[in-house]
Amino acid sequence: MDIRLNGRRGSTAWRVLDRTEIWTDRRKEFRASSLPFCPRAFWLDKKLQPASRRSFTDEVRLWRGHGIHDCLQYWMGQAGILFGDWECTICKRSLGADYVIHDMLGPPGQCPHHGATLRYREYELDYEGLTGHPDGLTPDEADAGAFSLLEFKTLQHRGYKGSSYPDWLTIKKPYEPHIEQANAYACMVQELKGFRITQVLIWYVSIDRPSWAPKIFEFEPDWERFQRHLDVIREIENQDLDGLPPVCDPDAKSPFCIFADAGYCSMRSRDLQRHLREQEP
Repeated sequence: MDIRLNGRRGSTAWRVLDRTEIWTDRRKEFRASSLPFCPRAFWLDKKLQPASRRSFTDEVRLWRGHGIHDCLQYWMGQAGILFGDWECTICKRSLGADYVIHDMLGPPGQCPHHGATLRYREYELDYEGLTGHPDGLTPDEADAGAFSLLEFKTLQHRGYKGSSYPDWLTIKKPYEPHIEQANAYACMVQELKGFRITQVLIWYVSIDRPSWAPKIFEFEPDWERFQRHLDVIREIENQDLDGLPPVCDPDAKSPFCIFADAGYCSMRSRDLQRHLREQEP
């Protein structure tokens, strides 16, 4: 048997896969996972309506994180330390209806129709236009009737040199957008579900060594910090697309902002307005 490494046919298939992209016209949304919001980025998104790209490698990173989240939720449920909604994933496909047990502490048991172990279903939250789905709640063992909000994050065990994104080995404090996201969830859960949240827990799990204990950071919910994001949402909703572009917020700058690559973030408002007018057909 002649075994070859990186033969022509296999390499050709990989190159085709690696170059395949899907472009969509999906616009920016007020999702807690995208906090903090930059008013200029939203203004440019509405003004220019750029297409966004998806690829195989983008999806692999996304699905890998989802898989670790799902596994954590399943086993925390079995351990009896995860609180929330539990559903049968088979019922909707086979019966056309949901089977859900609401607001229960695991272990969740089994579906009476299929015998399948119930899976965790994250709360879908919508507070004044801000949406999101927290990873879970766990009882506060020091305060009966209260909960800690859980937010799971997956990181490369060792990052790439020069990367602006933290890795598991070197992270010493939570990534700022993760603080804003988790704090928003804690405030939204209290307002929408009525549960008392005393702590926010951000778990950083190593993608490459998930059996290692996560790095866990905790803090108390901060309503004033959350309210600032609601104020920014109102500002964005009332933007005048024919007026001056808003100032780029350096504290809300994302390393993945497509407008930064185009140089639009650093321009003065009048210079950017003039530049966009020159680009109009």
